[in-house]
Amino acid sequence: MDINNYVYSLLKKKDVILLNAYPGFGKSRIAVGLAKRWVDDGGRVLIMTRSKAEALQLCGFTKQFDIRDKTIILLGRESLCPFNASNAKQCLLYRLSGRCRVGKAAVPQPTLTCEPLELYNSGSCPYEVNEALAFQLPILISTHAYLSSPELYGRLMNIMGSWDKSLVIIDEFHNVIAGLETP
Repeated sequence: MDINNYVYSLLKKKDVILLNAYPGFGKSRIAVGLAKRWVDDGGRVLIMTRSKAEALQLCGFTKQFDIRDKTIILLGRESLCPFNASNAKQCLLYRLSGRCRVGKAAVPQPTLTCEPLELYNSGSCPYEVNEALAFQLPILISTHAYLSSPELYGRLMNIMGSWDKSLVIIDEFHNVIAGLETP
């Protein structure tokens, strides 16, 4: 039995599993493999990691498992905007000034939600596309920041509130613990 099958079989029996291994072992790839299996069985998955860079890396792994079209990256506007707009007002000002060329309100098909620059180059706002698809696609990849901000946590709970069979995977969990210990 390979590691993905073994861990998935444990998920059927346990509510919480801690996978601890050395760096480079493949824990993040295992997480994406588990997400695929869970979604194939009718569930929805939230994968959380430490940073935008790691979230994008996880999105890259979704291509290997052929689930990129089922995945969105749920990050803040500033993280996905090529101009680092931090709010809707700033976003609108960039559009009105012509700096931002986003013109489409519709979600392009096929959607490459894990590649914000490609979304922008197709004329769509990466933040708006991912926000729109957050309620539709079965795999969300986000960062630990959604655990520390009441506003972000509320948005995440609003999305997950409609899920029947959910799985939460926290990659780099030791970073969450360190953040909780800081006053």
